[in-house]
Amino acid sequence: ASEDSLTLDVTVNQVSRIYDIYYTKKNAGTKWYQPKPIYSSSETASYRPRLAMADDGKAVAIWQEGTIEKGSWVTDKDTVQLADLLMNGHLMMSRFDGNETWSEPVKLAEVNENFCLKDYRVAYDGTSAFIIARRSISSTQNENVCIMVDGNNTVTTQTFDYTTGPVRLHRVGDYNLASWMTVADSITKTVCVRIKSFGMDGKEKKGINSSLVLSG
Repeated sequence: ASEDSLTLDVTVNQVSRIYDIYYTKKNAGTKWYQPKPIYSSSETASYRPRLAMADDGKAVAIWQEGTIEKGSWVTDKDTVQLADLLMNGHLMMSRFDGNETWSEPVKLAEVNENFCLKDYRVAYDGTSAFIIARRSISSTQNENVCIMVDGNNTVTTQTFDYTTGPVRLHRVGDYNLASWMTVADSITKTVCVRIKSFGMDGKEKKGINSSLVLSG
């Protein structure tokens, strides 16, 4: 089952450990390697990993690390979806050198009920990482957050636009194409799909930016 279809009994208030992060790879003409850990801890959970690979075979993995709890908006009569859980910990990142080695994970951002990342995607060019995330700012409102990580693991963030649905990210050449749904008009209750292009530094690129208004 997918992670979003799993449920957790509401009597569980905190999960100290659910997942560790493992990887495997396959070269042409060979079988898949035995899975090896990227990161493992007996005290915290590794949650919602995302992977991006560069053209040179290098890769980057991001995930949330910490303790997982029910959100304060969940009542005792609800069945808790994993989307209703929040992480108290950090958004982490590790780099793969293209051979066998993953770097020591680094902390990109603190995550908690005030900075709850509901969804995120990552792009990688072999040096810098570009992450777009959907951040919960209330029980009913979300906003987009861009997280940029350079080759020295220096992190910068910027927020823009409210979002009503999951974010998507595709790397095409030097463009990081991000898409999401947002409210176009609160009076007519129309929403639109927005597409914007970004560089690895988080700056918008001209030429591939559009909005598609949906009604009904």
